[in-house]
Amino acid sequence: MRSITAQLVLEAIAGADVINALRYRDHDRCRYCGRDLSQAAGRDWHIDHVVPVCQGGRGGLDNLVMACWRCNLRKGGRTPEQAGMPLMESGRG
Repeated sequence: MRSITAQLVLEAIAGADVINALRYRDHDRCRYCGRDLSQAAGRDWHIDHVVPVCQGGRGGLDNLVMACWRCNLRKGGRTPEQAGMPLMESGRG
C-alpha cells in the first residue's frame, strides 16, 4: 500500500500530464471562443468537462477541454449544446 504522500505525488504528476496534454491538443486556446491562453495566468484558464460531472461526464481527455474563465462561467453545468456554445476544433488529434 502506498503512503498518502506518495499517492499525492503520483496524482500531481498525473494531473500535470493531463494539463500538458490538453494544452498541446488545444493549442493553448479556449475551445469555446478561441481566446489565446498561452500567456494567461493560471486563474484565467480552466479545464472544463464537456459533459459536466453532474450530468454523468467523466474526467478522461475525451471529455476535457481548455476554456477561458468567461466561457467556463457562462457554460456552467451544461453541455455545449445546452449552453449554445459549440466546441471549436482543436486542430490536433
